[in-house]
Amino acid sequence: MTQEIARDFLGNLIADCPFKIHKILTDNGAQFTYALLAEYLRPKNKVHMFDRLCKEHKIEHRLTKFRHPWTNGQVEIMNKKIKAHTTKRYHYETQESLKKHLMAYLWLIIFSIH
Repeated sequence: MTQEIARDFLGNLIADCPFKIHKILTDNGAQFTYALLAEYLRPKNKVHMFDRLCKEHKIEHRLTKFRHPWTNGQVEIMNKKIKAHTTKRYHYETQESLKKHLMAYLWLIIFSIH
C-alpha cells in the first residue's frame, strides 16, 4: 500500500459515505503517517497527504498505539466479518451493486451495535 492508495481510498470513502466521518483510526504505517519515521527521514515542513485530506474534511485522524497488536487484531476481525458476509458470499455484477450491498451491511452493523 502506498500513500496515494491510502489517500484515494479515504477520498472514495468520503465521497461514498452517506454520513459525516468524524474520526478515523489507522495503524502507524508510512502510508498513513510520518509519526514513526526517524526525524531525518521525514519530509521537512510537509504534512502527510492522508493527514491533509483528513484536515480538509475535518476528520480526526487517530493512530493505534505502537506495539499494541490487539488493536489491529480487532480491525482484522471486523474486516474478516465484512468479507465473509459480502464478497465471499455473493457475486457482484457491478461495482455499484457491491457498494450498495456493502453499505447496507455496514448500516446493519452500525444500528445493531447501538
